[in-house]
Amino acid sequence: MTSAERELAGFRRRLLERLLHCPECSEYEILKHFQSRGEAGFPDGLFQDALLLFQAHFRLFHTLYALQQELTAQRRYRLDISPLQIRLREYREPLTRGLDQADPMREYYLNPEHLEQTTRGDVERMLADFWARLGARAERGPALKVLGLDETAGAEEIRRRYRELAMRHHPDRGGSLERFQELQAAMARLRGY
Repeated sequence: MTSAERELAGFRRRLLERLLHCPECSEYEILKHFQSRGEAGFPDGLFQDALLLFQAHFRLFHTLYALQQELTAQRRYRLDISPLQIRLREYREPLTRGLDQADPMREYYLNPEHLEQTTRGDVERMLADFWARLGARAERGPALKVLGLDETAGAEEIRRRYRELAMRHHPDRGGSLERFQELQAAMARLRGY
């Protein structure tokens, strides 16, 4: 076993100990825990540097998915992994999706090339894209309201409703220019979303 493999196995053991102590915790809690103990890969300044945070996040999720496979194979525990909550529970036979089925998140994090090849610029682009999508999502509700729809509306329903209202309120058909422009602006926001 190489020194890198020994370190990874040691971190996996320490992570399992943490999860046994805190079976339902957030990624942030785990990151803070290992940072406070001076764990390699969880340096001071972790939360002030986007690249360091991505690297620590990747290392954590890589280890979580490896641990998930190990615990499932041993039928010891069930490890549920999501960005919002990590849960360690008693093992039960899976009722639905198992580890033999494709999971894009697990496949991404178990490939160490993603960590090695991700640059600071890549992380900054991912963050900018995330914030843009989040902003567009915040505009979705008010834009749907302009069209008289709720959050459950799908793309086809939105397009159909927009066409109906745009024809009704088009200035060339006797409609209000202000209402027509409001509809156009709402649809532009929804297209961005």
